[in-house]
Amino acid sequence: MSFFANVRRIFSFSSLSFFFVLLTLFCIPLFYLPFLRSTWDLPKEVLLYTSLSIIFVLTLFEIVKTKKIQQKRTVLDKPFFLLLVAGFFSTMLSKNISLSFWGLGDTFVLHFFALFLFVAWAWILIQKIESEKLFRRAVFVFLLSGVFASLFFLSFEFFNLFGTQVFNPVAKLNSVFGIYIVTLFTLSLGTLVSKTKNNMALVLLSLVCAVLTLISIFRLDFQILWGLLAFGMALLFLLAMAFWGAVRKSVLACTFVLFLFSLSHLLLPNILSFGRALPSEINLNREMSQTIVETVLQNSTKNFLLGSGPGTFVYDFSLFRPIELNQNSYFWSLRFDAPWSSLYAWVCEFGFFGTVSFLLILLLVFGSVLSAVLHIRSTVWKRVRFAFEKISAGDSSLEYFVFMIGWILLTVGICIAIYNFALWFVWWTLLAFVVLGLSYIQPSLVKEHEKNFEISPQYIFVVSFFFLLLSAATVVGGVMWGKIILAESLVFEGQKENSRALPLLNEALQLRPNSSEYLLLISQNLFTQSLSLASTNPNRSAELLSSAIEFARRARELDPSNVRVFDLLSAAYLQTLPYTNEVSLQQSLVYATDAVIRAIQLEPTNPIFHAELGLIQEFSHQFDQAQKSYEASIALKSDYSQAYFDLARLYEKQNNIDMAIRTYEQYRVVDSGNSDVLYELGRLYYNRKHEGDDKKAEKLWIGAVQIDPSSSNALYSLGLLYERRGENILAKQYLQRVKALNPDNKDLDKKLNKL
Repeated sequence: MSFFANVRRIFSFSSLSFFFVLLTLFCIPLFYLPFLRSTWDLPKEVLLYTSLSIIFVLTLFEIVKTKKIQQKRTVLDKPFFLLLVAGFFSTMLSKNISLSFWGLGDTFVLHFFALFLFVAWAWILIQKIESEKLFRRAVFVFLLSGVFASLFFLSFEFFNLFGTQVFNPVAKLNSVFGIYIVTLFTLSLGTLVSKTKNNMALVLLSLVCAVLTLISIFRLDFQILWGLLAFGMALLFLLAMAFWGAVRKSVLACTFVLFLFSLSHLLLPNILSFGRALPSEINLNREMSQTIVETVLQNSTKNFLLGSGPGTFVYDFSLFRPIELNQNSYFWSLRFDAPWSSLYAWVCEFGFFGTVSFLLILLLVFGSVLSAVLHIRSTVWKRVRFAFEKISAGDSSLEYFVFMIGWILLTVGICIAIYNFALWFVWWTLLAFVVLGLSYIQPSLVKEHEKNFEISPQYIFVVSFFFLLLSAATVVGGVMWGKIILAESLVFEGQKENSRALPLLNEALQLRPNSSEYLLLISQNLFTQSLSLASTNPNRSAELLSSAIEFARRARELDPSNVRVFDLLSAAYLQTLPYTNEVSLQQSLVYATDAVIRAIQLEPTNPIFHAELGLIQEFSHQFDQAQKSYEASIALKSDYSQAYFDLARLYEKQNNIDMAIRTYEQYRVVDSGNSDVLYELGRLYYNRKHEGDDKKAEKLWIGAVQIDPSSSNALYSLGLLYERRGENILAKQYLQRVKALNPDNKDLDKKLNKL
């Protein structure tokens, strides 16, 4: 073959397409952008979109050049199509179509566009990997990417070479990264177990990958990872035992030792510990996730069949938020974007049709392997059984079944963790590898079809149309993703620099004017500024508050099911009441009431909204309704101090001091360490002046000072109490402590001089 013929072969459209396949395999796990809110996921999604666009364009050029279409058809083609159809209808009927289609900006939730990219990627892999030689190249690049990911993590762990808080390039959560690492280790060890005559480069790479990933597992040291590792080693050991003639016995022995060690680590986690403290990961627990998912599916026929919509679990969480969460002192006010695992998210968001389509993919893949093992007699599977018999005799195809084990591990991971973009990408990649591997064992599992075209006006028209369509889609998509990346970088910069946050957020909004998320961020920023200026510059504070409400209203129009919008609106309307004149007061109260009632409808178990409704009703002199709202808030969260304060204040306003005292005493049963409650309760006893009340007040105020030595109110009250008793020395001591805390208070100087 001449030099120019070699050049034409190397730089053919087919070769270029495969090059971009390899480049994508290598880069997706490693690519991240630290100047975005979604540091790990959004960059990978943009990269996958870009790569697929280039591959499709090159494929179209190849079709034009060769005048033929070559396509591989597999048993998964129809389930892929059904899955996309189910996902599309779930998206179109979602609570938030934009969110279901594009996802969130600050964190990854599985959305329709990402699902489309994953399915397209798996299909492209099956089409572009045309031989076992190319398959091994793809495996080499895939493992090489894992080596670099492990090196990144270990360099941060031991040397902190990059000087950032990015622990790894794959995922924000180290537990998710750990699942990726366990899968890579299993694949590497499986490659070493097989006696396949691979080139030395792949063997050495597998060895390096196995060593680095095993060290990473020890450093991560999550129980969930040891469980997965034990499961993976067990599967690998069983596979090797079934095909005894095709394995390296020394590596098999290592597999068995690792299986025993993983089990020991699971049983004795405190004795066998090798990792270090990593950042805490806060997730919704399994019980609450299951409760929410079941409630969502039972809520309506649409939810059961199509789910609530991809990526919309955050809405379901608010609507069906378990009341038990209110008893958690640390995380009760958090809103979770995702449930305990991706399985719960999938069932909740995609419903019956989406789940059945997904399960169909799983069943067909498992059936492709298990039917041969179980000796099911059908034309295709019978041939696969013979392939198994050939493997057990020492055939080189054992390595392909290793990818089945890796894919099974990731499938199990779907049930116990919430996946990010990279892990879903790896899952779909291994799915394609499994299909390709089985096809090399039994070629009839993948059918190749070829269609030739003749030069004709119809051919030219069709090719031109698809070329223009694909080019336009690529350009439009590129511009759109460019705007998203730029806007997200501006938002990230604004969150880092508070002084420049507002202008940067406005720039981001100009790039994405229909983003309810950006409108809400601007509204929150304006509201925060308004609160900070409320005492020093009330006029400017009122202007900022008005602007905050305007942006929140715009967000409400775009996203009427988002409880955060109404949370902000209700708080902002409450803040406007002191600035409102009597003419427009009633209208402001109506706006505030509507906002907080809508918030309660969207998140009925949140005690904050019930307390805010009570404030509005109290301001409207609807005292009975206000009392009921405060009591409802306390019923939802028995230690919600603000509701107790509001209810006690309401009783005091009605001169019902005894009920106010009773309210604070009820709270003391729940939380006896709140210095503000002790002060307020002491004040009520002191002002009531029943027999023994001053001693009760004294005891309470002393308790408040012991809890909070800087409590000026309690210290000052003790000074007044002792002054009234004539114990001037004690009174002076407490007032001097108040003076130390408030050196500019002239009234204290007069009081001290008098004493």
